[in-house]
Amino acid sequence: MGIKFTLLDAGYCTHPEHIVLKGGRSVNCRFPAAFALIEHPQLGCILFDTGYAAYFYAEAKTFPGNIYSLVTPVYLKSEETAAFKLKQRGILAEDVNYVVISHFHADHIAGLRDFPNAIFLYFSSCFRVVKNTSGFAALRKGFLKGLLPDQLENRSRYLEDFPTIDISQKFAPFTQGYALSSDLALIAVELPGHATGQAGLIVQVDQQTIFFLVADACWLTESYKQLKPPHPITNLIFSDARAYQDTLQKLHDFNEQNPLIEIIPSHCPVVLKKMGGRTYESIS
Repeated sequence: MGIKFTLLDAGYCTHPEHIVLKGGRSVNCRFPAAFALIEHPQLGCILFDTGYAAYFYAEAKTFPGNIYSLVTPVYLKSEETAAFKLKQRGILAEDVNYVVISHFHADHIAGLRDFPNAIFLYFSSCFRVVKNTSGFAALRKGFLKGLLPDQLENRSRYLEDFPTIDISQKFAPFTQGYALSSDLALIAVELPGHATGQAGLIVQVDQQTIFFLVADACWLTESYKQLKPPHPITNLIFSDARAYQDTLQKLHDFNEQNPLIEIIPSHCPVVLKKMGGRTYESIS
């Protein structure tokens, strides 16, 4: 059995395009909440994020959480959650062994509680900046604490505790990664700016089929290809606006040097339309 990779989505939000893309239209657009299913021969079922789940609505009912849903309205049907879509593929929620959490914004963690046996993988700095926040401070970081599973920290492992590897030869300008698997099929990369300690994940299905999940390092493919940043107002929610620009530049350069590697922002409808629901599998 080889590695399998499937890109899926769990709900979506709407937002004016010109806010997420310089020069964009002044119309509301749908932005899917993508997550990835990775089936590894040794590690089993792994998710990269979870998208939205019904828990989000419960947390966004009361003040100040309701401000989140007012600013970015969320749409989700019960049959669109990560757990439901996995079940349709013959995978029970209890069968998920790991969830890589890119960062702790609600649209990436809302389904965590559906996976009772999963070990959560994330950079320690990413959780540290939200762990003790509440109220408006948490809202500014896109964090709804009630979405976290019980005993999250007891079920967690930090990405920086995995073996550090030099990836500059193959994945420049990125130089350092963390090997999640001994076969180097899964390599975590830090992508700071949008959120402190945001994690990306390089998935090598085989030598010719490689994906780079970049979470919210950019929101649209056009952003990194044409170096179009979002509206400056988004700096209010970024952990580090300068680091965001640096990461965006690195993604641009990465694409120039590695045009055959598919870069996958979590909210790009173009990428989801192209890849969503299709399983990519190694032949070895």
